[in-house]
Amino acid sequence: MKSLWRCFTYAHSHGLLLLLLGLLCACSSAQATLFETVPVGNPSTAGYGPNQIYGWVDYSYRIAKTEVTNNQYVGFLNNVAASDPAGLYNPLMGADANGGILRTGADGSYNYSIKSGRGQNPVVFVSWYDSIRFANWLDNGKPTGPQNSSTTEDGAYTIDSGGGAPIANPIDGLDIRRNVGSTWFLASENEWQKAAYNKNDGVDYEFGYQNFWRFATQYTSGANANNPVSEPPSGNPRAANYFNSDEYGGYAVTGSDIFDTNQNYLTDVGSYTAAISAYGTFDQGGNAWEWNETYFNGVRSGLGGSWRNWDPLADGHRSLADASNGRAHELTAGHRSGTNPLDEDSFRGFRIATIPEPSSLLLAASMLFAIVLWPCRRISSVI
Repeated sequence: MKSLWRCFTYAHSHGLLLLLLGLLCACSSAQATLFETVPVGNPSTAGYGPNQIYGWVDYSYRIAKTEVTNNQYVGFLNNVAASDPAGLYNPLMGADANGGILRTGADGSYNYSIKSGRGQNPVVFVSWYDSIRFANWLDNGKPTGPQNSSTTEDGAYTIDSGGGAPIANPIDGLDIRRNVGSTWFLASENEWQKAAYNKNDGVDYEFGYQNFWRFATQYTSGANANNPVSEPPSGNPRAANYFNSDEYGGYAVTGSDIFDTNQNYLTDVGSYTAAISAYGTFDQGGNAWEWNETYFNGVRSGLGGSWRNWDPLADGHRSLADASNGRAHELTAGHRSGTNPLDEDSFRGFRIATIPEPSSLLLAASMLFAIVLWPCRRISSVI
């Protein structure tokens, strides 16, 4: 808010052009300092899919273009995790080939840094609780200090650790819901799915259901048609970072179905430059599974699929005959997967969404009103 006002007063004395530039700069800073977000409009009470329920969002909001990165998560850790009672840092972030964050120092003076070349990889080895604490930190204005109600334990989500210090497994656990009036939060299933697959323009894209694609890259394959292409980042609009068996490409980054514990299988966010959703997001199919805030059947939801392989025999409702399809089914509209909110894996990250606070929108509107009036007042004075 202060930065908006500074931009306004400076521009008022130096001309309309500076006011416009200041407005654009300040609004971006106020709403998405750490993130580039895209608007998701077309509010509707109808979703998509067989029951017209997926992606049902009757308000406008913004969602991050990409998954939260190691760079962004390191900024969070260095602000609130000099001591880390809530376990926001998992040592596998440093030890595992897919992790991208190192920790040095002792409890009370921990410092966090990026592994070389890994800043733009999505952060992984984060639990659902880690993701909502990150959202709380954003909602509180990115404060610096110990993990408490003013930094990580309240904001978009109120976390009850039983009256003591923050803990990785809160007392209220599965009862946590988004607080009314939150401006930064973990996307819900519907918010996530709408940004990925939906458009609400009345066009029939797939299987006779309007307003959606089967894949987040505006690619609609048709039943039993070809899967997305499993390959390294390219200009192919069908490409994605996911496993599609040796016959069809294997792991995207290696082209092999042989797993190497020393290999990083994550790709930089947004590096599949042509594979973009209708609303302008990247990597909502493949790279890292993404936590969202939705609760069902005792678990928290995850969407989007990831880079990892799978064992068809370990999946009770699939068979060896499905192996040639790899994990493409996980990238499709309507596919959901739930897991324990404490799980931290090499293939799971998250994405943040926002609704700008009304006070900021009001000030921005007032500034636009001033843009209209200011030249008129100047002309009047000359006359």
